[in-house]
Amino acid sequence: MPAERWEVQRDICKAILRGDAEAAFSRHHVSQLDRAIYRRMAEDALDGVVRRRSAARRYYRARIANPILLGTGLAALLSFAALAGALLLLSEVDLSDPKGDPRLSSFVGLCAVVAAATGWGVSGWIAHRNTRSKHTLDIVAARFAQPAFNHAFAEFNKVFDGRIDAALVNRFATSGNMAEREGVQALRYLVNYFEFISVGILSGEFDERIIAKTLRGNLIHVYDRCAFYIAEVQASNPRTLENFTTVRNHYRSL
Repeated sequence: MPAERWEVQRDICKAILRGDAEAAFSRHHVSQLDRAIYRRMAEDALDGVVRRRSAARRYYRARIANPILLGTGLAALLSFAALAGALLLLSEVDLSDPKGDPRLSSFVGLCAVVAAATGWGVSGWIAHRNTRSKHTLDIVAARFAQPAFNHAFAEFNKVFDGRIDAALVNRFATSGNMAEREGVQALRYLVNYFEFISVGILSGEFDERIIAKTLRGNLIHVYDRCAFYIAEVQASNPRTLENFTTVRNHYRSL
């Protein structure tokens, strides 16, 4: 894309959002390739505003726990306290003869505390991030390599067609048709599997970004196909598959 001035880019994007894209493209002599880029730019800008400002955002944004927050918070608090003490001592040190001032050794000690606390917090965060990423990647790899999941997904898509509700599931569960009974087993396996994945996401033990880029499509597909069934089950027990529901809403495109 040519390096147009900021005002020109803004004018083109505003025209696209108003529905006057072709006029703006002609006015600013925008090439065919750049037209596609500008359309994507305008759409991304609009999506960003909706996600950031939408009143519905807080209803669909899941609260994902941070297990290491307490440790890093304590490390930061200790670092700031030691740093404040060190700066206070430094202001009182006799700079004309610092070696003879006993407060200098206390200042050095507090600096060591700052370095140790900062290192503790950073190393703890890195270790947690690496462990969480490894666990998440292991789960994702198991999904693609695990015969049980692939078999359940295939049986689920083969047996169920159209609306899935509690009456249909109960009828298939006691059906004389083996394929229908296996379809119900596959459904239960999948919803429980994604409930487990959702618990890991919300507790902060799984990396939500990795799950979003690898399992989001499967998760949404299963939930949306079973939405009526899940809603009927939750009517009698709201806690059933509640984490699965929360994560599905979190992944909703607003």
